[in-house]
Amino acid sequence: MDFYGKKDAKEILYNELFDPYEFPGNYSIKFLNKSTTLNEINNLTIQAQQTNYFCIDTEGDKFTNLPALIQISFISLSSASTPVVIVEPRFLPTITSNLRYSFQKFFQQIFRNDTHIFCWGDPVNELTSFLEFSLFSISNVQHFHNVQLIFASWFNRWINSQTPNINDENYLQLHAPRYDPALLLPPHIFNEQKMTTRNLWSLQDAVVYLLEKYLSKRETRQKWSIGLDPRLQNTIPHVPIQRRNNLIRYASNDVLSLNEIIMFMYNASNVNINTSLGEYFLLLKKEFAPSVSSSFSAPKQLQQQQKWYDLLFHDTESEDDDDELAGHVVDDRQVPSSTPLALPSPPTQDEHLLNNSPITNDHSSIEQLTTIGLLPSHATLLVEQQVHFPSQDVIPSLVAAISSQDIPTNPPKRKRKSRRSREARTYRNQESSLRHRRNRYRFELQRQSNLCVNTVKHILRHYQIKFTNVTPNKSVMHIGIKSQDEQQLYEQLLPLDIFL
Repeated sequence: MDFYGKKDAKEILYNELFDPYEFPGNYSIKFLNKSTTLNEINNLTIQAQQTNYFCIDTEGDKFTNLPALIQISFISLSSASTPVVIVEPRFLPTITSNLRYSFQKFFQQIFRNDTHIFCWGDPVNELTSFLEFSLFSISNVQHFHNVQLIFASWFNRWINSQTPNINDENYLQLHAPRYDPALLLPPHIFNEQKMTTRNLWSLQDAVVYLLEKYLSKRETRQKWSIGLDPRLQNTIPHVPIQRRNNLIRYASNDVLSLNEIIMFMYNASNVNINTSLGEYFLLLKKEFAPSVSSSFSAPKQLQQQQKWYDLLFHDTESEDDDDELAGHVVDDRQVPSSTPLALPSPPTQDEHLLNNSPITNDHSSIEQLTTIGLLPSHATLLVEQQVHFPSQDVIPSLVAAISSQDIPTNPPKRKRKSRRSREARTYRNQESSLRHRRNRYRFELQRQSNLCVNTVKHILRHYQIKFTNVTPNKSVMHIGIKSQDEQQLYEQLLPLDIFL
């Protein structure tokens, strides 16, 4: 069975054995697009100010994979209703409108320096492709949590603490007919398989094994930029209402199920009652980070998370400050020590027999053993043996004889050759350029701009803003700042429309 066939079979099996996923609490869905009212976004901003924990997810359009949707779920520690915000960046208001400015204020509260952002996957990688819309900056966020990375280690500890009958194959009660064991295993075996094969848990599997609910993934690859908000139906009128509702349900359930998993992990813990949700996940990250790095092989998209962000800023720079090539070359010979080397005596025939190694008269193997490049060609192996000192009257004549010979005191210097090809040097310089560029934009400001770079720099100097770099990307000006404190100060000082 191929990958897609197995995936479809799993969807059918989960659908037969488990009830469809539904969030156990109350929640309300809010849309952010050009049809959103100022009153709606202002209320959401106030709620975001009072919340420190958020779940996020994103969706890309089928075939093009262009960024199409951002889902945000507020994690409420009380019994109040949970807001779910669905952002439709293809239907945003104009860049100069008050509504767009209010959207930016809302995201400033989401991505504060004291908030915790949870995601099933890498949050930075999820959000980077949406930076082009100039809705937010993620440089302030101090606590990103990739729940997927720590889930297997947490689940292993949790499942082992539940019941002594954990090895019983009937531990997971399934009131269903026969099922394929390749598709649904006992929880502890499934998790052990994940840890052994270094595969990460999918969100769908986590919902099944932890919450015993079926989270449908049939709508994963869809055209999302169709205007899900009912108020946008006139934008693309040919899309059926039922399809819109299915996509809305899928998008909201993705973040709501993660929300429930996070609260399950927190409530099932035995930590101090005064430990907050954020502190608990920081402890999990600290505890399981070593096992995560050794037990999992992260997907390529996780390994490339910084490169995606770096490619947004394509400005030229001098490579004069590049690191020098290392002086040590792999094939360089080592200068021999003045201490004589004691060679072990060759093994006797009895020793060969004890080691089950037949004695051979093949001289080629002896030559291979005696020509290993451990010493330079001019060096001589010194064998420890009984030393006979010459008499005093012989020493002067020996010294004169040795001094009369032209013996080099130092080995001849070999010209060192570069071990890197032109392509390798070019690639290394590019990687170094990306590294330096990332450091310059570690803290940044983002402002909409229709001005040239020189004019922007002149305005920044007028405001006495100390910047490291200024780079345009489409209609957004990215301003690198040296420190976080300065970045937070300048964020308040510099108006959002100053370059328009």
